[in-house]
Amino acid sequence: MRRRACRGSRSCGCGNVSERAEAPELKTKRRTLAIGMVGLDTSHAVSFTRLLHDERHPHHVPGGRVVCAWPGGSSDFELSISRVGRFTREMAETFGAEIVASPEEVAERCDAVMLLAADGRTHPGLFRRIAPYGKPVFIDKPLAVSSRDAEEILRLAERHRVPVMSCSSLRFALGPERWAGGGVDSATAPRASGSPASDGSGPARSAGRTSADGDAAAEEASIYGADDAVTGADVFGPMPFQPPQPGYFWYGIHAVEMLYAVFGPGCAEVSAIAAGDHELIVGVWADGRIGTVRGNRTGSGAFGALIHHGDRRDLVEPPADYMLLYAALLGRVLELFRTGRPAVAPHETFEIIRFLEAANESRAADGKIVRLGRREL
Repeated sequence: MRRRACRGSRSCGCGNVSERAEAPELKTKRRTLAIGMVGLDTSHAVSFTRLLHDERHPHHVPGGRVVCAWPGGSSDFELSISRVGRFTREMAETFGAEIVASPEEVAERCDAVMLLAADGRTHPGLFRRIAPYGKPVFIDKPLAVSSRDAEEILRLAERHRVPVMSCSSLRFALGPERWAGGGVDSATAPRASGSPASDGSGPARSAGRTSADGDAAAEEASIYGADDAVTGADVFGPMPFQPPQPGYFWYGIHAVEMLYAVFGPGCAEVSAIAAGDHELIVGVWADGRIGTVRGNRTGSGAFGALIHHGDRRDLVEPPADYMLLYAALLGRVLELFRTGRPAVAPHETFEIIRFLEAANESRAADGKIVRLGRREL
C-alpha cells in the first residue's frame, strides 16, 4: 500500500504515516458491537465494561458489549501482575466476558478491540499480534513509551488499514469548544470561571481534530487569530512515577493530554525540571504560545488548567466523578469503532509521545531544552 505523506504539525515525527486508515466497513450490522479486550491488568477494563453493560448506571454508554478478553500481565511490573488475576475474575464472573488464550483469539472473535494493557512497553508487541485482523483498535494511554514504538504502531495500522486511536480520558475534561481540543458533551462540561456555558449544540470539538490536515491547520489558525484566542495554558495534576514505566509516561500523560486538548499539535521545544516531589514541564509552540505542566507527588490529587485568553483567564477543573470522563472517552471509542474516524488524529498522538519522551530527556539533562523536530528513523 502506498504511504501518503503526513501533512500535520511540522514537529510530527511520524514520517509519512497517513492520518486516517481507510478501514473497510464493519462486517456487522448489529446495533450493539461485540468488543474484545486485550490486557486486564488495569481497573479501566472493569470500569469501561461496567459503563457499557450496566444500563442503570447514570453514565451508561450504549452500543457495545465486552464479549471476550485476554488477561495478559507483565511479570516485571508489580502493579500489573498483582492485579491481573483479580480483574480477570471480575470480568468473567460479573460481566460474563469469555477469557481466551491469546490476543489473536480476541481479535478473531470481536468487531473491535480495546488494548488496555497497563504496561505501555507491551503495546507495540500486542498491536503487532492483533493488527492483521483489521479490526478497529483503541489503545489505552500511552500509545507507547517511546517515539520509535509509536512510529511502529502507526505504520502497522496503516499497513493493515486499522483505524486506531489512543488518548487519556482527561483530554475530554475541559469543556467549552472555543478553547478545548477534545471536549465533553455540553450538558456535562465543567463550567469555567468567567466563561459562559456551552450552547448545548453537542460534543465540543477543536478545529479540525477529525478533518483533513490542510483544513485543520487553516481552521486552527483562524481560531488562534480570533479575539477570544487561547494565548497560553498552565495545566496541573498529580504526577507519580511508576517504574519500570519511563518517567512522565505513567501519569504525566494525563496533564499533557489536557494541554494538547487546549493547544493542539505544533510544539517546537520542551524542557523539564524536578524539585523534590514536584515537576515542571514547559512546552513552547511554533507560533510562540507557551504551555506548562506542573505535577506533584504529594498534596492534592486534583487536575486542572488555567487557560489564558487575550483579556481574561479561565480556571477549569474536571468533574470529580471520573466515570463521567470515562463515559466521554467511551463515546469517542465507539465512534471510532463504527466509523473508522478517530477523535484524536494519529499525528497529534505521536507528537504527545514525543513530547513526553523529550520531557524525560530534558529532566535527565537538568532542564536542557530539547527540540522535538522531525525524527528520522
